Order: sequence, then structure tokens, then C-alpha cells
Amino acid sequence: MAVRPALIFAFFAAFGGRAQVAAAQTPPDSEPKATPTPDPYSSGVVQEAPPPPPELEYRGHLPPPARVGFQAALRGGLAVAMGDTFGGPRGEMKERFGGQGSFVLELGAKVTPMLFVGVYGGLQTGSVSGMVDEQCTRARADCSIFGQRLGAEVQLHLTPDRRGNVWIGYGFGYENIGLSATRGPESTDQSLSGLEYAHLMAGVDLRIEERLGIGPFIDLAIGEYSSQRIAATGTTTIEQDLPLRATHQWLTIGARLVAMP
Repeated sequence: MAVRPALIFAFFAAFGGRAQVAAAQTPPDSEPKATPTPDPYSSGVVQEAPPPPPELEYRGHLPPPARVGFQAALRGGLAVAMGDTFGGPRGEMKERFGGQGSFVLELGAKVTPMLFVGVYGGLQTGSVSGMVDEQCTRARADCSIFGQRLGAEVQLHLTPDRRGNVWIGYGFGYENIGLSATRGPESTDQSLSGLEYAHLMAGVDLRIEERLGIGPFIDLAIGEYSSQRIAATGTTTIEQDLPLRATHQWLTIGARLVAMP
């Protein structure tokens, strides 16, 4: 039996219509996905941390930068006498001077990060010793020592940009030291004075922040007394040169506090 063309056309038209309806009603296999935003914290790229603010660097692990300009320091320690006060018998320093508390103020400037140039002034006080102590005991007198020194110095700072700044120094100046004996209204004062040829110094400044440092030091002062002055209650003051001179030393060990290290 022959198939009419109209019937075939109707069949394909009906089938194609259902297929188009089904395709329109069937949801798509996948929805389009949004492009993820890159996460800098999980990208795997190593990002360099920003440097700390300059004003906070010295509070962390970094030492303060080396600097130039004004600097001041205060040294304090125990001074021990060595050598001879003058030539002749019983002229040793240990026969007069016991341990002394020594305090020295330094003022100056770092003209370069490694070179300091300045002046110093110091005071020291303590007890008598040896022969003089025996004489004061027999006389029932109160005896004490008081001294001053003044001079100039230079220091070479070997590690100015590190936390621990190692330094060495040399100074020279003038020294005066006196012994005072008092009993009631009466008193006797004897003082010795002369040049200090050398102050040989060394130490370490622990630069704990940009404006402050502290650390140990050692100082060996070498000098010679050239004159003396004796003044007693009710008598004429005597000033004279020492006929027999000798070299003496003061060895000081202590701590140094420095501003603007």
C-alpha cells in the first residue's frame, strides 16, 4: 500500500515537535561557573614582608645604625692605687690610698662613626691605707681621700654599627688628690698634683637602644705627682715641689653609661 506523502510529512512534523519540546524542557548539563578570584595568601608566591618603621628598628633584632655627633658618657667603678707616690722609703701608693670610688664624665662628639674626640672630668673618694691609716688611728683622727682629674681623650670605636660596640681609648690630663685628717676643731690637709701622661681605656658599649648604651670598661691611668700642698689649722700653708718623683698608676674597673652611642 502506498504511503501518502501528506501522512509522512505529518508524522515527521509531530515527532520533530516533541523532540524540540523535550530539548527545551531538559535542563542543561552544567551551569557556567564564575571565574574564581585569585587569593594572594594561597597563591604560592612568596611575598617579602615590608621593612619595619625606622623608629622601631632598634626595638627589634636590628641594632641602631652607626651615628656621628654629640655623645656623653658617665663611668663609675672601683680604683686601686699602684706604683709610688714619690721616690724614697715608704713612698708606695698603697701606704696612703685604699680603694677609691671613681666617677668620670665624658663630653664630646663622634666626628666619624669610629672616632670620638672629647674631654673628661672626674672625682674620686675613698679611704686611707697602710702607714697613713696607722697614723690616723693613733691620732684618733677621721681621715679620708678626695681627688679630681681633668683632661682630653680620643676613642676608637671598632664596631660602631653593631649591638656590642667594642672601643679603645687614650687620654691625658691633670690630677689632684688630697688627704684630709680631722680631729675636733683641728684639721690637716695634704694634696698631691701632677700630670697624667696616659689613660689607657677599653670597653664594650651594649647599645640597648638608639639613644642609650651600657657596658663594662677598664682604665689604667699613669702619672707622676710633681708638687704638694700642706695646710693645717693655725699654721702657714706650705706649697713645694717634690724633690724625688716617681710613677704611679690607678687601675679602675667598672661600668659605663653612654648617651647617643
